[in-house]
Amino acid sequence: MLFWVLLPALLSAQSDYEIALRHLTDKAYENGYHSSDLDGLQLLHHNVSSLSGVKNFYFQQMRKGREVYAAIFNVHLTAENKLLTWGSRFVKRLDEKVAGENVILEPEQAVLKAADYLGYPASQQPLVLSVEPGPQRRTIVAGGELSEENLELKLVYQPVTGDSVRLAWDMTFAEAGGQNRWSLRIDAATGAVLDQHNLVLQCDFGPPVVSTAAANEVDAAVPLATGNLEVLAGTYNVYALPVESPNHGSRSLLTNPDDPSASPYGWHDTNGSAGAEYTYTRGNNVYAQVDDDDNNSTFGYSPDGGPSLNFDFSLDLTQHPSTQQDAIVTNLFYANNVIHDIVWHYGFDEAGGNFQFNNYGNGGSGNDHVIADAQDAGGTNNANMSTPSDGSSPRMQMYLWSSSAADTVVVNSPAGIAGNYTSGTAAFGPQHFNVTGDVVLVDDGVGTTGDGCQTPFVSNVSGKIAMMDRSGSCQYSEQAYNAQTEGAIAVIICNNVAGGAPSMSNGPNGNLVTIPVLSLSQNNCNTIKTQLPAPGVNATLIRWQVRDSDLDNGVILHEYTHGISNRLTGSPSITYCLEGDEQMGEGWSDWYALMLTMKSSDTGPMPRGIGTWLIYEPANGTGIRTYPYSTDMVVNPHTYNSIKTESIPHGVGSVWCAMLWELTWKLIDQYGFSANFYSGSSGNNKALALVTEAMKLQPCNPGFVDGRD
Repeated sequence: MLFWVLLPALLSAQSDYEIALRHLTDKAYENGYHSSDLDGLQLLHHNVSSLSGVKNFYFQQMRKGREVYAAIFNVHLTAENKLLTWGSRFVKRLDEKVAGENVILEPEQAVLKAADYLGYPASQQPLVLSVEPGPQRRTIVAGGELSEENLELKLVYQPVTGDSVRLAWDMTFAEAGGQNRWSLRIDAATGAVLDQHNLVLQCDFGPPVVSTAAANEVDAAVPLATGNLEVLAGTYNVYALPVESPNHGSRSLLTNPDDPSASPYGWHDTNGSAGAEYTYTRGNNVYAQVDDDDNNSTFGYSPDGGPSLNFDFSLDLTQHPSTQQDAIVTNLFYANNVIHDIVWHYGFDEAGGNFQFNNYGNGGSGNDHVIADAQDAGGTNNANMSTPSDGSSPRMQMYLWSSSAADTVVVNSPAGIAGNYTSGTAAFGPQHFNVTGDVVLVDDGVGTTGDGCQTPFVSNVSGKIAMMDRSGSCQYSEQAYNAQTEGAIAVIICNNVAGGAPSMSNGPNGNLVTIPVLSLSQNNCNTIKTQLPAPGVNATLIRWQVRDSDLDNGVILHEYTHGISNRLTGSPSITYCLEGDEQMGEGWSDWYALMLTMKSSDTGPMPRGIGTWLIYEPANGTGIRTYPYSTDMVVNPHTYNSIKTESIPHGVGSVWCAMLWELTWKLIDQYGFSANFYSGSSGNNKALALVTEAMKLQPCNPGFVDGRD
C-alpha cells in the first residue's frame, strides 16, 4: 500500500498530485518495478513552470523511512494535466538488493572514518550536538577542526556497484577555504566509503599561455536592452552584456539596469519595500565582496556607492587587480544580478529554486542569495561554484589569473628569429606589462655607443623599444631612464658577457622609470641583432601579468550556470543529480556564457572561444577548450563519439555545448536573433527557453541521450 505524503502547499493542487502519482504508478509497473519499490515514496518537490505552465513533480524513493540516495522519479504534466514526460532513477527490486543495514558505527565514528579517508587531521573526538529520533537518526556534529560548517548526518540507502544497496551515513564536509565540499556516504557497518562527490564544481583550466597574435578589433560597448521599465538599482561602470571581457569591448556607465519583474525592488533591496537596505555591493540576489584572506566565515571589502548608489569607479588594467577592487567587485555584482534577472524570465525563478534572499512571496525557499567572492585567495587560474539545495546560499569563488610565459621577450618578426626569449627582470619600473613595438638599436654617440649612458641619442628611439648593451659606466636604471627621456616605450638591456639574462637592481633615477624594462642574454641579443639596424624587428615584452576573472563575464556566467543546472536537475530540493562521466554541467555553463554574450553581428561558423582574455589570447583565440565553438565542422569537429577521448568533465561538457550551439543557430536561422535577452521571441530566446525548461524535465543524473530527449 502506498504511503502518500501530501505537503501543505499542495492541498490546493491535490488533483494534480493524484494525477502525477497515477502516472508514476503506471510507468513503474510498465517498466518492471515491484509494488514494494513504491512503498513509502515521498513527494520531494513540486513547482509549476512560469514559462510553459508545465507541472513538475519529483518523488523520492524510500525504504523503512529512509531515503534511497539519488533515487528520484520525476513526472511532468502539461497545463492540461496530460503526461508530458517522466524519468526514473528508482532502484528496482529494492528489498532484494539491500545487502547490509546493520548500524554498527555511531555518527561520530562515521565522521572519523570520512575524515581519515579525506586526509583531514582529527586530534579529538567529534562533538555530537543533537540527535533526532527516527529511522534516519538525523545528527548534528560540530565541524570543529574538520569542517567550516557543522556536519549534518542521516542514514540513507546507498546503491553500490554489483547491483546491491547498503545502509550508510550521509554527510558533507565543508573544507576550509571553500575549495572542496565533499558529500560522502559511509557504510554504517564497515566504515567504507561507498560514494563521494565534490559539490564545488572546479573550473581549473590550467596555467594560461601568452599569445601575441593580433587581437580582433573590439566593439564599442552596447549595453543590453531590457524590455521593462526601470526601478532604482543604481549606476554602474561595468563591462555590460553582451560584452564578454576586456577583450571584447569597453566598459559602459549604466543607470538602473535592473529588471523590475525579476528584481522588483532593485538590486540593493532585501525587505521588499521601497529603498535600498545596502549602499554597497549587496542585495537580494548577490553579496559581492573581496575574499583575499580565503576566509569564508567572514566578509571582506565591498565598494560603497553611497546614498545615490553610484558605482562609477575608474579601472586601470595595467595595474595589479588588487589596486582596482572598487571597479572589479562592481563588475562581479553587476554580472550576477543581470544573469539573475535574465534567467528569471526563462523559468529559473523563485519557484524554480533561484538565488534570492527574499522570494517576495513567489514560492521556493529564500535566504539563498549568491555569495560572490572576488579575488579569492584560495587559488589561481580557477573559478568555482558550490550550490547547496534551495534555501542555502551558493558560493561563487573567482580567482586571479597569471601567465605561465611571464618575463619573456617575444620576437614577432622577422620569421627567421621569431620566438620566445627568456628574460631577466628589473627591480624598478612597472612590474606587470605587455607592450609591443619595433626594436631599435641605441646609439648614444659617446664611448661604448650602444649602452645609452649619454643623452641625447644619435638613434631615434621615440615610440620604439630601445635595445642597449649592459654598461660598466652607468647603472641599469640610468640606462632605462635615458631611453625613457628619449621617448622609448620599453627597453631591452643585453648582457655584455656570456651567461644568462641579468637581474637588474635599482639605482639612480629608478624611481622615475615608468616604461617596461627586461634583459636578455648576450647570445639571444646577438641573434636579434643580426636583423638590426634594418627595420622590421618587432617584439612584445611581457612581465608576470595578472588578470582578474571578475572582469570576464563569460566565466562569471559559466559559474552561475552551474547553480542553475544543479538546482533544476532533479528538483531544487537536492543538488546531487549531476554526477557521472557523461553529465553535461560544463556544457550548459559554456553554452549560457555564449548565449548571453551574443551580438547581432555574430554568425554560426564564427569561432567563439571561452576565457580568451584570461589566458592572454585575442578575442578570436581558441580559448580554454579543445576547439572554439562553431557550427563549422572544420573549426569544431566534435560529435557524440568525441566523448570517448575528451577529458571529464570539461571536455565531455564541451561536446554537449557544441551540440546545443548547433541547435541554437538552427533556431536563429529560422526565427532570427534578438538583442533583448529578457523577453524577445527570436531564435536565441527560444533556445534559452527550451534548454532551461529541459533541465527540469530530465531525470536525475542524466546522460547525453536523456538531455537530448
